[in-house]
Amino acid sequence: RCLSDWSSDVCSSDLAHLYERKKERSEKTLKEYEKSFNTHLPDFLDKPLRWLGDHQELIEKRHDEVTRRGANTEAMQGRGKRKRGPAPYAANGMVRAFRAVYNYARKKHPELALAEFRITELNPEAPRDSALSLEQLPQWHAAVTSLPNPIRRDYHLFVLFTGMRRTAAAEMQWEHVDL
Repeated sequence: RCLSDWSSDVCSSDLAHLYERKKERSEKTLKEYEKSFNTHLPDFLDKPLRWLGDHQELIEKRHDEVTRRGANTEAMQGRGKRKRGPAPYAANGMVRAFRAVYNYARKKHPELALAEFRITELNPEAPRDSALSLEQLPQWHAAVTSLPNPIRRDYHLFVLFTGMRRTAAAEMQWEHVDL
C-alpha cells in the first residue's frame, strides 16, 4: 500500500482527501466511493496516482469492461459472488469517484505533477422518473392514511408536504427546525 503522506506517491486507495473535505461530502458519498474503488479498481489500489495519471487508458479500459460485463466477482464470497451483468451506470460512478480523488490530489498538491485527467466518455444515463403522477396520488394517499403505524404514516405525509428527500427527513434533528 502507498503512504498517505502527500509528499510521497499517493495511491488511488488513499481517500484522505474525502475526509479532509468531510463537510462537503456526506458519509453516503464516502462509502459509495470506497465501495466503487474496492469493487471495480481493486488491482489499482496500490498504484500511485502519478502512475495512473500516466496510464489513464487503463481507467478507460476498466470503464469499458465494467460497462460490458459488470464487476469482477471471482474473488468475492457470499452474495457478492453471484454472476453480474453489464453495469454502465456503475462504470460511470467508478470514473466519477476516481476523477474526484485524482482531481482533488492534482489541485491540492501541485508538487505531485499529476497529468490532467482526460475526460472519459461516459455511458448515457436516463433520468430517473420515480415521482408519483397526479392520477396516482389519491391511491397513494389512501394507502398511507391506512397504515397502522402513526409515525410511519406521518413521516410519509411529512416527506410529501415538505418535498424533502426521504433520507434527509429521516435524519432531521430538532436543531435543524426553524419555525
